[in-house]
Amino acid sequence: MKGLASSLPLAMYGASATFFSLVGATFFPGDTSAFLGFIAWAGLVISSLCVPIVCYYDFSLMKSKNKKLEEQDNEDEANVQLMSPTFANHDIELTHFQSDVMISPRHSRPVSPFEVEMDHPSDTPKWTLTSKSVESPEMNIRQLIKRPEFWMLFAVLGFLAGLGQMYIYSCGYMVKALTGGSEDILSIADFSKGIDKFPLKVEKYLQTQQQLQVSVISISSTLGRLSSGVVGDLTIKKFKIQRTWFLFVPTIIIFATQIMGLIASSLKSLLAISMLLGFGYGFTYSTYPAIVCDLYGLKNFSMNWGVFMLSAMLPNMLLNHLFGSVYDKHIKPLNLAYLKGRIDDKTMKELVEFLQKKPMNVCDDKVDCYREAFGWTAVISFVIIQLVVYINIRGKKMRGLIKILEVPYMATEEQLKRRRERFSKESNKPSSYGLVSRGDDLRLKDEQERKKLLSHIRKLCVEKSPPRDEILLGLRKLREAILDKPIVDNEANEIYVFSIQESVKFGHYQTYLPLLLNVLKGLKLDSDQLGEFSSYLVLHLSHFNQEYQKAIRVYFEYRDQLPINSYGRKQLNHSFELVKLLILQRYDRWFRYYHECQHNPKLSIQLLFLKMGYHQVVAHAINTFNRSYFILPTQYLQDYFQTDLNEVIKDSSWRVQNDSIVIRERHRQ
Repeated sequence: MKGLASSLPLAMYGASATFFSLVGATFFPGDTSAFLGFIAWAGLVISSLCVPIVCYYDFSLMKSKNKKLEEQDNEDEANVQLMSPTFANHDIELTHFQSDVMISPRHSRPVSPFEVEMDHPSDTPKWTLTSKSVESPEMNIRQLIKRPEFWMLFAVLGFLAGLGQMYIYSCGYMVKALTGGSEDILSIADFSKGIDKFPLKVEKYLQTQQQLQVSVISISSTLGRLSSGVVGDLTIKKFKIQRTWFLFVPTIIIFATQIMGLIASSLKSLLAISMLLGFGYGFTYSTYPAIVCDLYGLKNFSMNWGVFMLSAMLPNMLLNHLFGSVYDKHIKPLNLAYLKGRIDDKTMKELVEFLQKKPMNVCDDKVDCYREAFGWTAVISFVIIQLVVYINIRGKKMRGLIKILEVPYMATEEQLKRRRERFSKESNKPSSYGLVSRGDDLRLKDEQERKKLLSHIRKLCVEKSPPRDEILLGLRKLREAILDKPIVDNEANEIYVFSIQESVKFGHYQTYLPLLLNVLKGLKLDSDQLGEFSSYLVLHLSHFNQEYQKAIRVYFEYRDQLPINSYGRKQLNHSFELVKLLILQRYDRWFRYYHECQHNPKLSIQLLFLKMGYHQVVAHAINTFNRSYFILPTQYLQDYFQTDLNEVIKDSSWRVQNDSIVIRERHRQ
C-alpha cells in the first residue's frame, strides 16, 4: 500500500490551499499584504508546534529499534563465551557426525522451498542470505543518472508539474482577462465613495473570483492525490501491471485542459479546467513517489525523490515566462470610453488624473490574452503523452526499466499442444514425470504415483555411481506435488527429510538450504535428525557465507531443543566448535580437522561443507602470517596447513629458501 501511504500526506498538502484561500477571503478581503503576513506567521507557528513532535517520534522509534537489537544480541551468550579462556582453549573432538536417520511424521506446512532452486539441478548460481527483492533494486544518484528511463521519467514529471504550476500561477491573470477587462471593471465601478476607493472594490471583486478558482484547484488536487494512492494500489494488486502505466491518467487529463484553455471564454469553463487540471496535477505528484520507490528502491528514496523534485524547476520557469510574454503582448491601459455618458465630466476628469498617478493596465481581448500560450502547451503535453507511451511499451527493452509484479509466463497454444502430446504417451520410466508447477503433467498428484517415483529414486541412490541430476530433479517433482496438501502427513515428512539428506550428499545447496531455512522447524524429527540437520545449517552459514553471527544464533536456537547427552546435541556441538575455530582464527586446528575429514569416509559430508570455506580459510591464514612473520621453517608450515605447501605458495607472495619459507622480505636501511 505504498501508493496510499504517500498519497495521504500529499493530499493534505493539496487541501491546505483551500483552507488558506478561505481564510484570505474571510479575514483579508482585498488586502494581499496582510494575507501574506498571516501566511508567514502561520508557517512559523505550525513548524514550531509540529517539528518537535516529528523529531520526538523519530527519536523514540530509533531508540526502540536499538533496544530491540540490543535484546536480540543479548539473547545469545556467544560473545561472552568466545572471549573466555575456556572457550579459546577448548579443543575439538574429531568424531564423525554420521547417523542412521529414521523417518517420522511432520505436523506443519512449510513455506515453499523452491525459492532458489533452478530448473535443472546442475545449475549452481551464487546464493546469498539477503532479503533484497530482485524486483526492487537499490540505486543511488550516480546509478540513476546513467539510466535512460530516469531522464524520460524526469522530463515527464518536470513538464507535467510545469504545466500544472503554470496554470496555478497564471489562473488569476486568466480570471482578469475574462472578467477584468475595461468594460467589466467599469460596469461594476462605483465612484460615489470617492475615486480613490474605486481600485479597492475592483480588487475585491477579482480576488473573490480568483480564490474560487484556487479552492477548486485545491479540492480537485486533493481528490487526485487520494485516488492515485487507493486506485493505484488496488489496480496493481489485481491486474499486476507496473505503476508507470498510471502516468497516462494525468498526461491525458492535462492535455485535455490545454485544449480547453484554447476556447475557454467564461468563468464556468475556467472552473471546469481548474477542476480537471487540479486532479491531474495532484494525481501526478501522488503517483511519482511510488514509481520512484518501485524502480529504484527504498534505501536511497529520499535523495532520489529529491532529485526528481528538481525536474519542474526549468519547465516551470520557461512555461511561466511563455505565458507572461503572451499575456503582456495584450496588456493595455484601462479604456475609459466605456464610461462616456455614464458619469459627469468632473468625475471623469478626477478619474483621468487618478489613473495618471496610478495606472491600471488590463487585457480587453478576453481568451485571446492567453490563447497562444495554450497552443504551445497543448503541443508540449501531446509530446509528453508520446513519451509516456514509449516508456511503457518499449520500456521492457531498455536498460533498467523493471517490471513490477511480473505476470507469470503463459505458454502458447502450440507449446501446450506439444506438451500434451509428449505427456499423453504413457512411459514405464518413473523419471518421465513432469513438474506439477508447469501444469502439463499432473500424474504425481496421485499418491501411488508419488510412491512409485520415490521408490525409483531410492534405488538410484544406492547405485555405485548415483545419477545426481536425475535424483535431485525427481525429488523436486515430489516436493512440488505435495505443496498443496492442507496437512503435511508422513509421506510429506519422508520426502522433505529424504530431500535434505540426498541434496547434502551431493552438495546441492540450492535444494537443502531453502529446506533447512523454511522447513526444518516444522518437521517432526528425533533428536539425532534434528542435531544432524541443524549442524548442516550451522556449517553452511559459517563456511559458505562466512556469516558467523547467524551460525551462532542457529546453534543456540536448536541446542536447547536437544537432550544434553544425545547424539544430536554432540553433532551440533561439533559444528559449533568449527565455527569457534574460525572466529578465534585457530586455523591450525581447523586444517587438522579438514585433513582428518579427507582420510575418513565417515566424515565425507562434513568435508563437503569444509571445502566450501577452504580457500577463504587459507587466504585468512596467509594474511595472518604476512602480518606476523618474515620467515618460517617449511616443516612448521607443512604441519600447520596439513597439505602440499606448493598449493599454498602459488596463491601468495611466499618463496622457498632452503628449508624455510620466506613470507616477506626485510627492508634494511
